This record gives sequence, structure tokens and C-alpha cells, in this order.
Amino acid sequence: MERYQELYENHRNKLNKIAEINEKNAQEISGIANIAHINEKSKDLVEEIQTKIFVHLFEILSDKTLNLIDGKGVDMSEIPEKIQSILMPLLNELKEQNETLTLDEFIMASKHLYDSLPMHFKQSLMEWYLSFSKNRKNMSVQETSNYPFKVIRIFPLL
Repeated sequence: MERYQELYENHRNKLNKIAEINEKNAQEISGIANIAHINEKSKDLVEEIQTKIFVHLFEILSDKTLNLIDGKGVDMSEIPEKIQSILMPLLNELKEQNETLTLDEFIMASKHLYDSLPMHFKQSLMEWYLSFSKNRKNMSVQETSNYPFKVIRIFPLL
């Protein structure tokens, strides 16, 4: 009987050890996945896109007359649900503290929030903005087709 208990203990210890190793590996993989290996130009470009994202969100969420976000009467109907879930902690804090944010304050608070987000939320924000900006570029191209002239041929300058 003691032999079986000993075997059972050894098996349980091995399973615990495997679980610990798997957890450690998962943490290492997560850490590696969140490390960005980018140069300064890439970093500047990403920060520029982040700023554009937050400016666009501010334009959607802000009171058009006061040019402020107050957390109370915020209309989020134009924003996808996943992006709404990202913004909710910030908006809830505004509502609880009865505060408002200007554009600069919103950008700063959003960047702080962005830094604490898991990678998949960051990716969702980027994808949402890039899809929006792509649609906006397509609209610009369509608007230019309304001009009454066409370029038929471009001749090289001599």
C-alpha cells in the first residue's frame, strides 16, 4: 500500500512540475510577444498613428460645441464594441470624478491606457483605425472622380 502512495505522490509531483514549467513558458512567450524590436523611425511612425487614432476618437466622442469629453453624454454608437471596451475604464473614471478632458488631455490619458493594454487590444485599435483611414482614402479617390476633366496621357517633360 505504501508503495502505491509513493508512486501516486511521485506522479502528482511530476504533474505539478509540468504545470509549473508550462506556466513559466507561457509567461516567457507572452513577454517575448509584447517586446517590440523596432528602430526609431518605426517607433515614431507607430506613435504618430496612435496619436491619429486618439484624435479621431476624440472627434467622435467630444461635445462638438465645447470640444471636451465629459464621460456623461458620450455617444459611442460610431465606435465598435471592442474599442468601446478599451475606452470604458477611462470614460467611467471621467464620469465618477465628474471631470472633462481636452484633446491634449485625452491623447495623454489614452496613450497611458494604451501602454497597459494587452497586444490583441492594441492590434484591434490599429486595425480599426487603419480600416477607417483606408475607407476615407477610398472616399477621397471617389470624390476626385467627380471632376469634369480626365487626364488622358502624361507626356514626359523634356
